[in-house]
Amino acid sequence: MNIQITPLTEDTIPGFHHVLEEIVREQKYLPITEAPPLDTLRTQLLEQLRHHLQHFVAMVDGVVVGWIDIKPKLSLPYRHVGTLGMGVLPAWRNQGLGQALVQLALKAAAELGLNRIELQVFEDNAPAIAFYQKLGFEIEGKFRRHARVGEQYRDALGMARLLEIAH
Repeated sequence: MNIQITPLTEDTIPGFHHVLEEIVREQKYLPITEAPPLDTLRTQLLEQLRHHLQHFVAMVDGVVVGWIDIKPKLSLPYRHVGTLGMGVLPAWRNQGLGQALVQLALKAAAELGLNRIELQVFEDNAPAIAFYQKLGFEIEGKFRRHARVGEQYRDALGMARLLEIAH
């Protein structure tokens, strides 16, 4: 098994799209009910990459099995802040891949000058909350009725990690 984590490229967008579709189908982790069409997603991602989106994919034997992205906020008062999103296919969870993705993305974010990384996680996703806490993220607040998935409202927790500021 050959695991590789690389920056997202136009060639890996279809693999990322497949992973996104699989995780969305689980209806547990993401506040969306369907992935955008591949062409729409490709256009969005290529534009975001031009604005310094930090987006990496994890591949096993050349097949995308996970991703992480950190989207820098563009408004001047928040340019030091990035928002983290990630997903790993079920067969590859709890094997260290998520931790490797987060560590690489945080390093890339710090090199870009970001020093606050935020995320939102559903309040009932105890494994993810524990995972992020293990990596230094702290719970900062609760978003009640954050998302509506099907007929159910779901609360989320806001978490953040502060990165070292280079002097």
